[in-house]
Amino acid sequence: PVLNSISPLSGPLGTWVNVYPFFSIAGIATPVIKFNGVTAAEVDLTEGIKARVPAGATTGKITITHNGFTATSSSTFTVQ
Repeated sequence: PVLNSISPLSGPLGTWVNVYPFFSIAGIATPVIKFNGVTAAEVDLTEGIKARVPAGATTGKITITHNGFTATSSSTFTVQ
């Protein structure tokens, strides 16, 4: 599965990134979002889904896992 989109496509560590999966995130479990394999410690579900680029993240794909579904971004997120 592929993420519909991510925004922005680049930024420094600590940047909030909007993630748009193809599936619903309904339920009580917070999704796991990874930046090139590094798990985001901060995920905000207040308005949509966004995650802060974690320390140690490098340029690569973003993945989101929720309720057994995992989606990967088609775009690469560039850590500046």
